[in-house]
Amino acid sequence: MTASGRCLLIAVTLLASASVPAARAAEPATAWAAASEAYAAGSYDDALRLFRQARAAGQAGPAIVYNIAVCEYRLRDYAAARASFAELDQRFPAMRPLAQYNLGLVALKLGNREEAAGHFRSSYFLAGDDLKLRAMASTMLRRLVGESLPESAWLSFASLRGGYDDNVILQDETGMASDLVAESPFVEVFGTLSGPYRGRDDGSGVRFDGGFLLLRYADVEEFDQSYLYVGGAYQWRRGRWDADLTAHAGTTTLGGDGFDRSLRIGSRLTYRLDASRSVALRYRYEDVSALDTVFDGIEGSRQRVDARYRWYDDGRRLHIGLTQESNDRADPGVSPDKTRLDVDYRYEPEVGWGYGIGGELRASEYGGIDPPRDEDLLQLELSVTRYTAAGWQWFARYVRADNDSSDPLFSYERNQLSVGVYRIF
Repeated sequence: MTASGRCLLIAVTLLASASVPAARAAEPATAWAAASEAYAAGSYDDALRLFRQARAAGQAGPAIVYNIAVCEYRLRDYAAARASFAELDQRFPAMRPLAQYNLGLVALKLGNREEAAGHFRSSYFLAGDDLKLRAMASTMLRRLVGESLPESAWLSFASLRGGYDDNVILQDETGMASDLVAESPFVEVFGTLSGPYRGRDDGSGVRFDGGFLLLRYADVEEFDQSYLYVGGAYQWRRGRWDADLTAHAGTTTLGGDGFDRSLRIGSRLTYRLDASRSVALRYRYEDVSALDTVFDGIEGSRQRVDARYRWYDDGRRLHIGLTQESNDRADPGVSPDKTRLDVDYRYEPEVGWGYGIGGELRASEYGGIDPPRDEDLLQLELSVTRYTAAGWQWFARYVRADNDSSDPLFSYERNQLSVGVYRIF
């Protein structure tokens, strides 16, 4: 039996055994007591027969329905178990989180991974403050579709990394030439906070989003950056379709001085092809204002359209994306049109060593300057990650970029090596 199979059976056993004593205390009927003894002895045929007798004799409430369903599951009568857990879900609202979780287990046994993921997701969002059940549902979602959800109603992410960058550059935002950049050690702290959803039991509804970034360079303090954003989103889910609308406001400092202020709105539509694959289309609009007259050239807008394909299976994850970006800024030197193709593959085990490899091809056109300029960027990223049972993930990452410009002044190479740690809370 696989580890995941053992986990599924252990989960059912624990949940069943937790309900048996409570039910026995509530109704010490002879048939119920005999059924409980038979179940404890592993005689699931006898336990099922006796639980049904207890129900026919007048035993009522969610405990009898639940224990009948668990016996049917143990006897591999999954069609009957699904009907019994569905009855538990429909008749007893307080039992819905547990019923949805077990319906997910049944769906897995019947080979329907997509249906199972939907039940686990519902169990997670219905569980409220039941951290044990939320953790179990989150674990199953991660194994099925790579969807990481926190044990609490809030999702937070924190990371710390440090390393060395041999070409600190902000060319896209400031139009700086490659001979003006420098190299330096750096430290970066990044964090986000999101949730909770307020709405349906499938996770639809409104959420809060916020985050920050602190980036400090040892040798070029004028490139130190701070970024803070707040906002929210509305997410809608129906069957295989997910959609969301987002709005965020953010501000950035550069070298300790105000750099820009931005307002971003966006929308995304995702279609799940099956439990392992999905495609998505996203649109984002950003309005940018400069916070210092030195940076007046960055004022204007940016628009992006992304098409994404995602595949996940047993810790292996593949993303393929195509992005079209257009800029309308006060300075044509920072108003490129960009087309980007990126591919990212990762192996992310529950515990142990994982790895990632990603690549990006980007073509940029600066048509508003004289003479016009074209650029082609090739970037490669390699990473190794140690996944721990405590939830902390340690990583080492190397990024190599090569930008080829029709104006040699804007051609550059970049190498960045960093190590760090992150965790989802």
